[in-house]
Amino acid sequence: MQIYKIITKPIRYILSYLYHGECVFCADETELWHYICDDCKNKISEKEYTAITPNGFLCLSAFEYREQFKNSVLRFKFGGHREYSRTYASIVFDKYRDRLEHFNPDFITSVPLSEKSFKKRGYNQAELLAKDIAFFCKKPYNKVLSKIRDNEIQHDLNKELRKQNVKNVYEVISGTEISGKRIIICDDIITTGWTLNECAESLKAAGADDVLCITAAKTPLPH
Repeated sequence: MQIYKIITKPIRYILSYLYHGECVFCADETELWHYICDDCKNKISEKEYTAITPNGFLCLSAFEYREQFKNSVLRFKFGGHREYSRTYASIVFDKYRDRLEHFNPDFITSVPLSEKSFKKRGYNQAELLAKDIAFFCKKPYNKVLSKIRDNEIQHDLNKELRKQNVKNVYEVISGTEISGKRIIICDDIITTGWTLNECAESLKAAGADDVLCITAAKTPLPH
């Protein structure tokens, strides 16, 4: 039984007033120790948000990159809200638990940032998500990829340029044991899928048995 449920109502009321939660999506007040409001939870619901990268790697996402969910990811990515990753990871785990258990990864990893971007931001949002996914899956997190050169920002480019922009940008860190491993790789957003595709291909080229992609958000398909 959760601690929240066994606290008496008067104490729970006081604690909720003093230490209420805040929805990571719309910033509305939530119950104590809750980080997503009922309205946002209903919008995400049980719907699965999946995509396939250009070379056929499956990607599972927690929600669509739109409205308050888009703003949340932007705060997570650029606004220093590192704590959002735990909520994103819990949504992914609850939504895709059976698939994750069936995939049974050997470890979780993430799309790397360049050294320049990491120094500017102070953290890698994909790595934070990956570590929290690893926590829920009870699997280790291993940093196995590096970004060997800077490239243009993907969202500024069209589909064809995105493909070329990430070509030969990522490589497996020398000495990393990849052969025969089943690996989950995480990123914040999937749009065309070329970044995750390039990373997954690097892992496969190094001998990985299979690769599954996970992101917090999936860009909606154009109507």
